[in-house]
Amino acid sequence: MGVNGKMMSISYKYFKILLIFIVLLLASCSSKQSKPNLDKKSISLTIGYQTPTAQTWGATIIKNQKIFEKKLLEMYPDAEIEIQWFNSSSGVPLVNAMSSGKVQIAFLGDMPALLAGAKSVELEQLDAKIVAIDGKGKNGMNQSIIAPIDGINDISQLKGKEVSVPYGSSAHKMLLQTLKSNNLLNKVTIIDQSVAVGLENVNTGKIAAHATWEPYPTMAIKQGKAKIL
Repeated sequence: MGVNGKMMSISYKYFKILLIFIVLLLASCSSKQSKPNLDKKSISLTIGYQTPTAQTWGATIIKNQKIFEKKLLEMYPDAEIEIQWFNSSSGVPLVNAMSSGKVQIAFLGDMPALLAGAKSVELEQLDAKIVAIDGKGKNGMNQSIIAPIDGINDISQLKGKEVSVPYGSSAHKMLLQTLKSNNLLNKVTIIDQSVAVGLENVNTGKIAAHATWEPYPTMAIKQGKAKIL
């Protein structure tokens, strides 16, 4: 696994060990602005993850179990290891952090990972690579479009209404595909909103629906605040 495509490689043995714990997409980058210190005497990395995203909860396990520290120490027993974790509510801020050199490794969903790849073409300082894929939601079922309890009851009823989603997220891709398959792509107003704002607006009825990922749809249903379309 290449933690940094230009500076370091980990043997296949360690790749297999880490792959067990890594969920969804792990993207790594090389940045001319802030490269990780990997001189074998002092190793420092900043890792981006998303505690609110069920598909990337494996990152929390890795963090709490200090998996990276343990495996790096096995490889470099005399090195001083420093791992910092950067928490984000979604993947796009992590891509931006990678672009600026603040984060060297990030746990991302499919759409943000593709965005990181696209930015690598545009930005000289970014060299992002997908190095592990281990978890997924079958048929995209980890994402849903939710609506107020007393709101619309069917996707077709979104015509002429406002739907929010975090732009650039996996839920954004799912929303676009759903609208397209229902011939609604140009008949719905899509608003860029964080999950927190989107859920609140669904709860208060300010928007017709919000597209998001687990565990938020299940939580909203359990709390009696929303339903899945």
